[in-house]
Amino acid sequence: MPVKILDIVWYKILPARFGGQKGIEGFLSALSERCEVVVLCSKNNEPSGTEPYKVFPFLPTGKLQFINAANWRLIRKVCVEEKITHICMEHPYYSWGVRYANRTLKLPVLIHSHNIEAERFKSLGKPWWKRLWKYEGYAHRKADFNLFKTNADWVYAVDQFHVSTEKCMVMPYCLSPKHQVYDKPSSADNIRNRYQIPADDKLLLFCGTLDYKPNATAVEKIYSHIAPLLLNSCPYPFTILICGRNEMTAFSYLKQLQHPNIRQIGFVENIDEITAAADVFINPVTEGGGIQTKIIDALAQHTTVVSFACGADGIDSQVTGNQLQVCSDGDYNQMVQLINTAMNQHLLTPVGFFETYSWAFYVQQLMEKVIVG
Repeated sequence: MPVKILDIVWYKILPARFGGQKGIEGFLSALSERCEVVVLCSKNNEPSGTEPYKVFPFLPTGKLQFINAANWRLIRKVCVEEKITHICMEHPYYSWGVRYANRTLKLPVLIHSHNIEAERFKSLGKPWWKRLWKYEGYAHRKADFNLFKTNADWVYAVDQFHVSTEKCMVMPYCLSPKHQVYDKPSSADNIRNRYQIPADDKLLLFCGTLDYKPNATAVEKIYSHIAPLLLNSCPYPFTILICGRNEMTAFSYLKQLQHPNIRQIGFVENIDEITAAADVFINPVTEGGGIQTKIIDALAQHTTVVSFACGADGIDSQVTGNQLQVCSDGDYNQMVQLINTAMNQHLLTPVGFFETYSWAFYVQQLMEKVIVG
């Protein structure tokens, strides 16, 4: 029987504009090269019709969908009608629903984890993180196989959730097969002209979803710590560009922050061009979880990254050479020193990085270990 995988995505990933969306879309596209894939996703997805997988945008939006038995029955209906052989969940939240839908079908179930969700919410101060921790552990134990973004998440699942190590593998955020490396000088010229930045300014960049607390806090620290320290120590004129979506009222205060060397430019359609234009990508993120996809994308454009340790967690330093500079969380003096040094370094990201962060490599492993083997 041909392999046919149902992937359940409970939120919007199409069109894929942000790091997490790109990660899931890249995984699904690579998986579609090896077998048939059906994606059951929320109604607010906007497929182009050119995806290499079927898209069923039938799920509701919002978090109450996980306890709605109608959605559980929908999962079963899709499995039967599409002759599904394997079920994959993006995140563990639909575990109860999948177990209900699958109680007679007995299909193998995979969870594609993107971080340890309970630990992420614990770091954000959510009081209910322990209840999520119990459910998350249950979901991973019941799954037939688990994909984790980092070795640290894998070890955590084995030690804390008591998941069998044989039921786990690492599936990191990887680069799209369509990934394009932009020419840095021409990209820099384009960005300087577009945003009227002086030709002799060094370009520093931070990007991310700004209406997400860890990124919002990082933006605050750029204004309160990094820019003032750079102003006192940097031998060059500089401009810090901050870009990313900020649509939630709770984070509108970020737009009121001011510093003469910082420009907030909002959402940028072509993030790769502006990343390539930057002399240094700065990442003062000290909370949250999972791989910081923004770092992978910056390294893929041969842009030096200076990051706190939290933000660089899960990235293989053995394949990044000197392109990824890491300092202790909260040590802004050290971060600024590394930024000043990195401004004059124009290095290429090692070839090994591009080989390591390739979807084809990891999907091949998945097919051999779980889907076919």
